[in-house]
Amino acid sequence: MNKKNLFNSPSKILFCKVCVMSNQRPSSIPEFKHTKDRKGASYLNFDKEGICDACNFAIEKKKNQLEKKRKRTFKITR
Repeated sequence: MNKKNLFNSPSKILFCKVCVMSNQRPSSIPEFKHTKDRKGASYLNFDKEGICDACNFAIEKKKNQLEKKRKRTFKITR
């Protein structure tokens, strides 16, 4: 049986290893605005470790905030 992907969604379902969000969730427009003939929809991207772009951004943001806090706490005077 040949299955057809509706709404131009990815055929292989992947989940983020941090937030467990599926790669079939559209990130380009709200789901309720999708139509069956819509082309060019962008979906969630994953890195080689299986972590989505949103989680990678959150991780980097937290690292930057911790780095700034550490610099303020351990400010070296010369």
